[in-house]
Amino acid sequence: MSLRVFSWKDVNEGVLFDCLPSLCEKGCALSVGSFDGPHLGHTVLIQRLLAQTAFIPGVVTFVFPPRFSGLGKHTGTVISTVNQRLAWFEKAGVAFAVVIDFSPEFSTIKGADFLSVLFRMCNMRFIVEGSDFRFGYHGSCGITDIKRFAIEKDIGFEIPKEVLFDKERISSSRIRAAIATGNFSLVKVLLGRNFEIDCRQTVWTRDGGSITAAFDQILPKDGRYTVLVHLRDGTVFNSAAETANGILRLPNCNCSQYIGTIQFVP
Repeated sequence: MSLRVFSWKDVNEGVLFDCLPSLCEKGCALSVGSFDGPHLGHTVLIQRLLAQTAFIPGVVTFVFPPRFSGLGKHTGTVISTVNQRLAWFEKAGVAFAVVIDFSPEFSTIKGADFLSVLFRMCNMRFIVEGSDFRFGYHGSCGITDIKRFAIEKDIGFEIPKEVLFDKERISSSRIRAAIATGNFSLVKVLLGRNFEIDCRQTVWTRDGGSITAAFDQILPKDGRYTVLVHLRDGTVFNSAAETANGILRLPNCNCSQYIGTIQFVP
């Protein structure tokens, strides 16, 4: 089954029930979050979500994580693009995703109102969240509020055990810090794969025999790194990438229009 993608407007207008009529009968199991990575902790969340086989599995995520929503520009802020996350959800077996552009209007929604919309307009019957999940206006609501709502509405609720590596919780913040310092061995462990830059919508600038670009995704500190360049036709080749002042440079490259992704390897 291919992933169905909806907006917050779609949710409020009842589009989900029109496009997924089985929601009315079965209801859905949901997990809400930025899912920036996604990393091994998110994998456990999705596994627990999919374990609720009586319900349709869905996620609610954001174009950019709420912590970055007020920055105005997002260059160099995230681990993964929304398209990378959607592809990951689809591969995992999630049925639908609601993608929210964290607008000023959305940011003022109270936590209880947010949960009520999911309950009424998505027929949410189960919710799975990490122990540190915050939501609502200024992040004022947390796990205690979800538990209270779940009991009141008689829906299921689960907080999976935290996923640790070297006795420290795996988190998007930890991975961003590892990327920033160029520690791609640790990044690969925490993500479960190499860190990958999405180039499918990148506008490259030619600089002599090289090409350069800025990305919404975080880049490592200034330096030269080993990468795998994946072309859209499936071709993969080894190369080097240079970073300086938030810009990535591929030396001696003349195939910018064909690049799909760039993986940083340990």
